[in-house]
Amino acid sequence: METFQTTFVIIFWTLFGIYFTYKLYRSIRIVSAQDCIVVEKFGKYSRTLHAGLHLLWPFIEKDSYHHTLKEQATDVPPQTCITKDNVKVEMDGILYLKVLDPYKASYGINDYQFAASQ
Repeated sequence: METFQTTFVIIFWTLFGIYFTYKLYRSIRIVSAQDCIVVEKFGKYSRTLHAGLHLLWPFIEKDSYHHTLKEQATDVPPQTCITKDNVKVEMDGILYLKVLDPYKASYGINDYQFAASQ
């Protein structure tokens, strides 16, 4: 009976060690240049991670939003316009976007790219 308990304890601590090591490995974040990550602690905004190596607290913090800080080109659908001399002209455009504040891009609006093209 005692060998069963010893085996159970060894298996339990081995599985716990593997799980803890996995969670610790998953808490390391490497953020590349021109990217940022918005971190939430217990579901509330905590901080913004910029380029570099960062460590998140396992079970407490999670990376919620990933944003690129590069300039993004969005196609604007073509629209027909009437000029002052009653000539129909079709306009097509490209909109260039850049995230300046990751907090506002995450929590201010659902889809900032769609909203900018409207």
